[in-house]
Amino acid sequence: MRFSSLFLTMAGLLLAPLADVQAAWLTQVPQQLAQPASRHDDPYFERTRPLTAVSRNGREFLTAFNAAADRPRVVAVLSPTDPRAREEAARLARLLQSEPDSDTVVLAVWIPHDPADSPANALRATGLLTDSRVTHFHDLHSFVKRSLEARLDSDAAASPALLLHYAPGTLWLDLPPLPDRIHTPASTDRQ
Repeated sequence: MRFSSLFLTMAGLLLAPLADVQAAWLTQVPQQLAQPASRHDDPYFERTRPLTAVSRNGREFLTAFNAAADRPRVVAVLSPTDPRAREEAARLARLLQSEPDSDTVVLAVWIPHDPADSPANALRATGLLTDSRVTHFHDLHSFVKRSLEARLDSDAAASPALLLHYAPGTLWLDLPPLPDRIHTPASTDRQ
C-alpha cells in the first residue's frame, strides 16, 4: 500500500509540468489553425480551379481533347512545383490574357515530375492558369506523360514543362497525335 501511494505521488509530480504544457498547447493551437500557412505562402491559393484526376486509361483527358477537336488546342504538361514549369504556366496565362478573343483550348496536365508534385500542389498550381479556356487535369498515373514519351524525343518528354500545339481536326485515338509545334523551357519552338 505504501509503494502504490509513493508511486502515485511521484507520478503526480512528474506529470504536473506536462499538464501545464498541454494547457498552453491547447490555447495556442486554435490560433494557428485559424490562419493556415498555405494562404500566406502561396499567392495562388485563393484562385485554384477544378482539377480532374486522369485515370489509368486517360479517359477523362482523351474525352476533353477530342471534344475540342474543332478548335486549336494547347496541351500543357507541367510539374506543379518546378520553377521552369511554373514560369511556362505564367507565360501561357499572360498569352491567354493578351488574346481574349482566341478560341484556343488549353488542357493543363499537372504531372508528378518531382517528389514534391503532390495532388495538393497540383491543385494549388491551378491558380497559375485561371482563364476560362483552361481545363486542369492531374495525371497521377502518368497516362499523358507515358503516351507522349512514345511519340516524342526523349529530351522533350523528360522536360518538367512541355507545351504541345495541335491544329483543329486533330484527334487522339490509340496513339497521341504528333503536335504541330512543341515548346519546352530549354528550347525554341520546334515544328
